[in-house]
Amino acid sequence: RDLVRSRGLGDVYKRQVIRRVTAGKVQQVLHRLPARERFVLELRYGLTDGRQHPQHEIARRLGISRSYVSRVEKKAVALLRDEIERE
Repeated sequence: RDLVRSRGLGDVYKRQVIRRVTAGKVQQVLHRLPARERFVLELRYGLTDGRQHPQHEIARRLGISRSYVSRVEKKAVALLRDEIERE
């Protein structure tokens, strides 16, 4: 334990735990979002295939502008944050 603290590994471990807990919460509430918002977040953050897709690629797939993808993404992140905070 002292070795972990002295090398700062405790902070690394803490960040990993927080990241995993947060990812778990995200997966739990993601299905509550509207389909378009969920799809944009899944692609942007690589939640389904592990690859983060650029906005222009998502725009092409959805047949919308890149700027609209940006607005959908911002809305989706806000909705997701609200859902996680409610829990």
